[in-house]
Amino acid sequence: MDVVEFLLARLGEDEQVARAIDSKQLDSGWSASYNQFGLADTPPGWYITPHIGLAYEEEGARHIERFNPERVLREVTAKRALIKSTIKRIEEGWGYHGNEGIICADLRPMAEVYSDHPDFTSIVWE
Repeated sequence: MDVVEFLLARLGEDEQVARAIDSKQLDSGWSASYNQFGLADTPPGWYITPHIGLAYEEEGARHIERFNPERVLREVTAKRALIKSTIKRIEEGWGYHGNEGIICADLRPMAEVYSDHPDFTSIVWE
């Protein structure tokens, strides 16, 4: 598997997960707020709106709020554009040290985000 195939597959997974949760929400925009009394039968804590659960630490709530589905989808679009731009430069002969130079310089950092994925070690860096 080459790095482009690997990245496009991971971005497809990210997009699928983001769209799945986003389709379950009636409103857009995510926020986190602390409720010291809890809600119904739940304890005090940080609640994510739209309701997806309870986080006991503010840092966890802020992380969930920040990486909401809309942001993930924008990030997927941006990364796909960078991959497309890299492929175009290779096709136009802009390579330095062959195509490997462009791929390693431009796409390796993006792929390393997914270094915990089982297919990461099978990437052919050419």
